Amino acid sequence: MSEYVEGLRKYSVANFSALRGGIDELRRSEAVPPEVEIPEARSDDGAGLGKKERNTLLTIIGVLCKDAGIDFQKHSSAAAAIKHSADLQGVNIGETTIENKLKEVAQALESRQR
Repeated sequence: MSEYVEGLRKYSVANFSALRGGIDELRRSEAVPPEVEIPEARSDDGAGLGKKERNTLLTIIGVLCKDAGIDFQKHSSAAAAIKHSADLQGVNIGETTIENKLKEVAQALESRQR
């Protein structure tokens, strides 16, 4: 038999009883769990993003749409295509939400063009 199994056999019932007693004592103690700070919920409207960060993310969306052959300026059909892709990946996002963000992409791209 393995050394591990042999070591388990040598453990006495007294050792397990002592362990159980320690666990029971912990349960009876008046230990108070530490307070956990729960961050405040942020709205999902992007209000927490700075203008530069928001434009960067919108620019990334625009570039990826172009690479994927999605015309983001056709908001409705582009949103439907992105929604379909999200559904296939198990991601839940509303088509209207996608469409609203796509409407902001063109302006963000313009701000980044050389």
